[in-house]
Amino acid sequence: ALWPTAPPTRRRGAGSTSTTGGDKMRLHVQGIALILTIAAVITPGRSLEAQTERQDPHVRNDCRLAAQVLETGHPAPHYEWALEFISKCEETGAPVLAALWRRAADTERLDRLSMSSYLLRDARITDAVTEAAQNRALPRLVRLNAIRVLAGHAVPEYNLSIRDLLRRENEFSIIPFPSVDHIRVRNGERPVDQAAIRGIVEALGPIRNDPDADVAAAAARTRRQICSRLGWQDCNQRR
Repeated sequence: ALWPTAPPTRRRGAGSTSTTGGDKMRLHVQGIALILTIAAVITPGRSLEAQTERQDPHVRNDCRLAAQVLETGHPAPHYEWALEFISKCEETGAPVLAALWRRAADTERLDRLSMSSYLLRDARITDAVTEAAQNRALPRLVRLNAIRVLAGHAVPEYNLSIRDLLRRENEFSIIPFPSVDHIRVRNGERPVDQAAIRGIVEALGPIRNDPDADVAAAAARTRRQICSRLGWQDCNQRR
């Protein structure tokens, strides 16, 4: 099993005379050791920003643990940790995050899912997030967060909020999205290349006519911002 298990019960031989002081102390120490072992496994404190899943066996093991938790939902207390850590997994992370978007029918933990998806730029996540943005059956908040991730995949400096997406502007006056340069994003095994960014722009086109006014406005604003930031003079004329 991947998760640490409880220490085996100590079997007392014929010479044992007491089960009180000494045994209780040993069990107490073993319990503390187990807690520290789990904490060591799930606490990303080993300068992970400088390591990759491919290079570091410790990171690789933590990525397997995170994927297991997100795929099964167990153990539930570690779900939040797993959803945050999976963004550090350039090999394991993309399929897991893509699967989460494809079943994102509610808004629970949506902000954390969006942030992890933004931090790991992989075309498989881009594809799944694009499907979510286009899916009119999904809740508005899911679709808006999907557009938010698409913006960040197209322009890594765009770590946006929903408010940023919905700020009103007209087609003749572009108020630039806020941008950041201190957040470290990772490229997955299938990096988001220029063709994928063009695909994002093309996918946002029809969403500008969505019956949900907020989703339509967010798609239109995001499309204009990407085109302006990348200097693509022709893409705002495309449908």
